[in-house]
Amino acid sequence: MRSDGSNPCRHIPKFPERGKTRLITDAELKRLYAYLSKAEAEALEQPFILLAIRLQFEFAARMSEILKLEWAWIDLDNRRVEWPDSKTGGMSKPMSAEAVRLLESAPRLEKSSYVCPSIFDPNRPMSKHTYYKGWRRILGRAGLSPIGTHGIRHRSATDIANSGIPVKGRHGAHGAQDRHDVHALCPHRRRSGEGSGRRSGVSASGPDRRCRGGRCYEVSSRADRARDGVGIDGRRRQAARL
Repeated sequence: MRSDGSNPCRHIPKFPERGKTRLITDAELKRLYAYLSKAEAEALEQPFILLAIRLQFEFAARMSEILKLEWAWIDLDNRRVEWPDSKTGGMSKPMSAEAVRLLESAPRLEKSSYVCPSIFDPNRPMSKHTYYKGWRRILGRAGLSPIGTHGIRHRSATDIANSGIPVKGRHGAHGAQDRHDVHALCPHRRRSGEGSGRRSGVSASGPDRRCRGGRCYEVSSRADRARDGVGIDGRRRQAARL
């Protein structure tokens, strides 16, 4: 037994504790998307801020990746976005049908190369300050407690981790892989069209499907799931009933 005060680590300073980003819940996500739709319909918010929020959810992207996104990096025909440089270097991400819809219908300023340009100077990307203030304002108006913009990325990455994709297929969820809610489908189910429909949270217009590593996957957008009320908690409830 050591005597009192004899701990050799007693005077060694501790590493500072950092705040943790909490996870956006299914209920919060539904309320958030309800307000985003209302804000778009009634012009309650600056449209480029609304677009940036939706795109960050769609791509599980860092805030800076969305704010610096340029039209020249987007290939709508092949449904891919190529970031020439990011925190982890160059990366490529596929687009879901919802991401394509957002980009095709996005307001585009003739003299701006940015998807989400600055409100005051279209030749510059939207500032982090403007985006963060808009995000905090939207959370308040949606009746949600504060959470940083990185919470968007955390929620999207969590959906990928809980989607059933093999670990190898999840690699790049924070970098070179899209964020969408992905449900594994075997090849014969893909051909027959099974596994689609409202129960799995897929859009009524039909699922978006892709193949990775020889396996087929069904992809639905964040907006579809928020609209249908199907999320992490909902998926667990469905599994319990099966």
